[in-house]
Formats: sequence, C-alpha cells, structure tokens
Amino acid sequence: MITAVLGLLFALLHIREWLGLIGEGMTMFKNPWGTGLFGASFFSITGLHLTHVTSGIIALVAVGLRYRTGRLQRRRHRGFGIVLALRGSGLDVCRPVSLSFESYH
Repeated sequence: MITAVLGLLFALLHIREWLGLIGEGMTMFKNPWGTGLFGASFFSITGLHLTHVTSGIIALVAVGLRYRTGRLQRRRHRGFGIVLALRGSGLDVCRPVSLSFESYH
C-alpha cells in the first residue's frame, strides 16, 4: 500500500506540474518558449506514463484490498494474475512509441 500512496503522490505532483505549464501558456500545439512540437511530445509521453502509473495504483489497491480481506487465494484468482501480467506487458507496446520520440532529438 505504501507504493500505491507514493504513486498517488507522484500522480498528483505530475498533474500539478501540468497545470502550471498550462497556466504559463503551454498546450499540445503551443509552446511560448519554442516549438509547439515540444508541448505535443511532452504531454503525450508524460500522459502515457501517467496512465501507466494510474493503472498501477488501481491494480495495487485492488490486490491489497483482496489480500487484507482474505479473498486472495491462488486457486480462485488465476485470471486476476493474468490481468496484472497484461498490464505489465502494455509497457512493451508503449516503450517503442516513447523511444521513437526520443530518437529525433
């Protein structure tokens, strides 16, 4: 549960950073300090990461609550483990996308 709390703290700080940048005039297509491509890349990549963190928080809380209530049993919840494994394999799809943005710098 500590990891979920720290993930939530990270997500809140991340949203605060986004709101600060938006308040200074940066959007997906406009960047007051340079090219608009930076705003699009920044919000897309960090938004994808924030989605990943949020899904991790949800998964951690779901597993933690099932464990605390004694409802997490190996025989009955094989499908639950598969869902968590698929969440992790989503990184295999996201990683090439984010690396393709980095290769243009």
